Amino acid sequence: QFGFTPSVSYMRGKNFFVSMSSAYFSELDPKWDFVSISSGYSIFLDQMENLSLTGVYSRIFFNDDAEELNPNRFSLALAFQKNKLRMRLSGGYLFGGSTSFYTSAGASYEILVVGSDKWDVNISPQLSFLMSEQTVSEQISSALFNTQTLERDVFDLINTKLSLPIEYDTGNWDFKLSYNINFPKALASENDLSPSGFVSFSVGYFSSL
Repeated sequence: QFGFTPSVSYMRGKNFFVSMSSAYFSELDPKWDFVSISSGYSIFLDQMENLSLTGVYSRIFFNDDAEELNPNRFSLALAFQKNKLRMRLSGGYLFGGSTSFYTSAGASYEILVVGSDKWDVNISPQLSFLMSEQTVSEQISSALFNTQTLERDVFDLINTKLSLPIEYDTGNWDFKLSYNINFPKALASENDLSPSGFVSFSVGYFSSL
């Protein structure tokens, strides 16, 4: 399948931002899956401005009326950046439907390939991990011919992703082509899950108002 995710953001200084985005997926019905409006605020925790803390609230409007979908999300992210190294640890709480929470961690390193004063090409390998709360079903045999199915919530690693992007920056324009590989982790009640890959391409334009 293929997807398309347009978004627009407004940033004021280094602290406040608000954004709106949507997503189109070719194999879903309806294909325009959701519209999201988010707002957040960041603060620096050190004088060198290497360590930052960001809080974000998102309101998601789904085109599907499924009761278990969560239209509200609140997240906190702690980010560290020094020279070309970037590390991020975040956690989120989803509510309004089937309440759940998640944490994620990732790191990337930017490597300059070629460039000049007006443009540059770099690659930024990134490794990230996603941990989330999920409901699993287990069958328990308490006696002969007596089997019960129990459900319980577990918090565990569900996916590891490796991204290999190449990025071209020139003026206010940014172009990025990335190959991404997912390594999903099966829960105790699931069969082994196969790795999956996808290619993404993004175009960004930055302008001061």
